Amino acid sequence: MPSPNKGEPKKEYISRCMSSKEAKRDFPDQKQRVAFCHSGWSNKGRGAVFVYRDTKTGEFHYFSRRG
Repeated sequence: MPSPNKGEPKKEYISRCMSSKEAKRDFPDQKQRVAFCHSGWSNKGRGAVFVYRDTKTGEFHYFSRRG
């Protein structure tokens, strides 16, 4: 999944994230993809963002660490 590059403006990162093959595959719903990309921007510099989907509700949860 795309991560913000050093010095990359927010608008460019969100655009790149939204159009990435991985993000489109993992988040086919545009609203979910927007949420993921904005989460990636908010967590930049903190390392990876792990995404888990609740199998009962379909809701996505974002964590800075696995587990």
